[in-house]
Amino acid sequence: MKLTKVKYPITNPLVFAIVMKDAELCRELIERILPGRKISKIRFPEPPSSETEKTIIPGLYAKSVRLDVLFEDGESWNDIEMQVLKQSYLPLRGRYYHAAMDINQLHAGADYPELRPTYVIFICTFDYYGMEEPIYFFEKYDVKKSLPYGDGTFTIILNTTCPKEKVPEPLRDFFGYLSSQETEGDDPFIGQIHQMVEDLNGRKEIEQIMTLEEELDVRYSIGKKEGREDEKKDTARKMKADGLDDEIISKYTGLSIEEIEKL
Repeated sequence: MKLTKVKYPITNPLVFAIVMKDAELCRELIERILPGRKISKIRFPEPPSSETEKTIIPGLYAKSVRLDVLFEDGESWNDIEMQVLKQSYLPLRGRYYHAAMDINQLHAGADYPELRPTYVIFICTFDYYGMEEPIYFFEKYDVKKSLPYGDGTFTIILNTTCPKEKVPEPLRDFFGYLSSQETEGDDPFIGQIHQMVEDLNGRKEIEQIMTLEEELDVRYSIGKKEGREDEKKDTARKMKADGLDDEIISKYTGLSIEEIEKL
């Protein structure tokens, strides 16, 4: 399949998050990663609407931590993360994301049995464990007795650099696409994903957000070193002047909605 290379590919976390907001594509990806798991419905949580929701993690609109793609399917909560930088603390991030999803699930007055299983899936463009495996699947066990702990938390780490012959057939074209923006096959799933990626690359607001994010990375690094919160506020003012939504400004500056409204 001939694909046009784009400036912001699917490995860009924002592009990935927007594409995976398509419920059918998201469902297809989960079922390819976890064969045998059938998902009948997908629901994405709504963005926060009040101060009390600040510690909840609704996908792109997170206050305390930003998750790429968060959804529930009636039986479990799921988070899919696109990971292009190798970080030594990746498993600790997974631990925190599981805890955050549990907080999102268990409201006041609810009991522990109401907690659904949680899945955190990291799609890594590197081999975190260096064993050339395509999928590393983790759940808690008593290591001596091989006894499942049974808390319903599962962490999956994908290695898109795995040798092609070791990659399960349903993921082969997807892994190749992530690595090179190309595919040897004619998979309609990849075609649909790339069409959305191309459409996003043609949108002016996406280019604007990406440019601002690059600027913010530099500004935030400077501000962090020198302890200058006014750097973030100054950038937020510029983003407001450009007409960007407060939620987007909050996501990229780390400022609260209340702080942004006062600017």
